[in-house]
Amino acid sequence: MASGVDILVLINYIIEYMRNNSTTELSADISVLRRRIRGIHDEQLGLLNDMMDCGSMIVGSIYESYRTCSYPNCRCHKGQKHGPFPAISYSVNGKHKSRPIRRDDVAAVQMKALAYKRFQNAIARWRALCEECERLLERIRELSVEHYQ
Repeated sequence: MASGVDILVLINYIIEYMRNNSTTELSADISVLRRRIRGIHDEQLGLLNDMMDCGSMIVGSIYESYRTCSYPNCRCHKGQKHGPFPAISYSVNGKHKSRPIRRDDVAAVQMKALAYKRFQNAIARWRALCEECERLLERIRELSVEHYQ
């Protein structure tokens, strides 16, 4: 087992080796990181433009519902429900809600619901890119910092 002194000697050797032998490798590593950060920035600009130009949105998912009526002898009570009726489901304060959609409004509501999903996906991607960029910047800092001896 190595002693504390042996470990310090090894660490100092590694530091000196890195200073003397890997300056070009270090700058090459940092260049790769910088290029990736620039790529992230370009992707974020595209996402930002998409999010700002999304237009009107509606929260929810479109589905078709089938219903039973109040007439006891109707076919719907024997398994053949009325429908399909377009509807939208969504959550408010953690509670599931749904609303019927007028047939004339189905296409517009679908477009706005899809716009909301695209917006949410763009925000999720934006956050992932921010996290990646932060990790890359942290790595650049690790590679660039020198300790005065």
